[in-house]
Amino acid sequence: LRHSAMPGGGAPSRPKLASELFGKPYRNFSPAQRRRVHTTETHRYRWLNRHSLQAVFSPDCRKTVRVREDANAVPCDSCGSILAMKEFRNALARPIPPDDRLKFVPECWREPATGHLYLRFHGLADLVDKVPQMLRDFAQGVLSGAYEDDAVFLGAVEAMVKKKSRDARGKGMQNFKYPAAFDNACMALRSISGRAYEMFKSIWGGRTPRSIR
Repeated sequence: LRHSAMPGGGAPSRPKLASELFGKPYRNFSPAQRRRVHTTETHRYRWLNRHSLQAVFSPDCRKTVRVREDANAVPCDSCGSILAMKEFRNALARPIPPDDRLKFVPECWREPATGHLYLRFHGLADLVDKVPQMLRDFAQGVLSGAYEDDAVFLGAVEAMVKKKSRDARGKGMQNFKYPAAFDNACMALRSISGRAYEMFKSIWGGRTPRSIR
């Protein structure tokens, strides 16, 4: 189940189904023809993936189990036979791609409707649909360590985010502890020009001149 988000497997390939149904290459199909191929594929699954149950069932499941003396349940013969299928064993043997390669998984093997529904339930859809690409690139850069040597910049961003959060809650910046690298840069700027620091502070935040002395 960690190998695929698909609801099942073991059906003939989509190009083969396309040839059976229409006698022409799948790549030349219209959206309606592709949907028909996908529907046929679903009907010909040899096993069904139930991710919510962390289980795999046969389409011919007898909906009964045998309980052994050790109290462990044994699946019905139809479900048990899945383990002997060559296609299923091949699917299990296929290596799981690392997280940084998942973006290269073809869209035809994804379940975008299910994924988007999950994002809606967790309040994340706007992060995917409405956040500018630049901000997504920045977030990925932070996660990948691209900004490890830019502590002052990250400190400034952190200070701004927390400043806006406090503003939204009607709180000031009293007793706020600024990130060390950002705070050191503020002190250096203050020592060079008090006026420049005041302008900088009005935008990004920072300690009061009195607390810097």
